[in-house]
Amino acid sequence: VVLLPPGWQRRPCRVLFLHGARADAAVTAQALEAMGWLEGLAQGGAARGGAEFALLEAPHEDVADPALFAGFVRLGHYDPSGTYRQWSVPRAELGLPASEEQQRWHRSLEAIREAWRTSGPFDGL
Repeated sequence: VVLLPPGWQRRPCRVLFLHGARADAAVTAQALEAMGWLEGLAQGGAARGGAEFALLEAPHEDVADPALFAGFVRLGHYDPSGTYRQWSVPRAELGLPASEEQQRWHRSLEAIREAWRTSGPFDGL
């Protein structure tokens, strides 16, 4: 049993969505749309209350990876020589000086905080 206050209304679950490396918010939106996730989640996700995605653009530049997005390249939705975006987390394999690695990590966190502050609240990340 769940006791709900009078006037309780279901609302869509709001998700702040972070795209993967070598992509950006636009490429990710196209992928979600192509898979039917945007429409399907909006209509029936989150226990039938629906879901909304806010796609946040990562703060750091990244190179294209045409092999990873081969289908999108064929469809003309991904520029194999383009510049894309990435999130940064501390990773020794990048070979960056520790101070630069920490700056990049903090910039990624700050972008998420700012989106949460200006466009939130969100129910998940």
